[in-house]
Amino acid sequence: MSSNSLMYPCEFLKSVEGVKQGDCPAPEKASGFAAACVESCEEDGECSAVKKCCSNGCGHTWCTLP
Repeated sequence: MSSNSLMYPCEFLKSVEGVKQGDCPAPEKASGFAAACVESCEEDGECSAVKKCCSNGCGHTWCTLP
């Protein structure tokens, strides 16, 4: 394993904590604000409670229930 592929412990924990359980709904189910091509999150950890950061089908993301 090269040194470029190693993560520091804090980076690893942040990447693991940022992923929530559940699957994102199909992008075609997005409607209203969620369907607008607006980037509202980059990872699950930025979404409240059990919501996940999911694609809305136009290259952007939104927080939604899995």
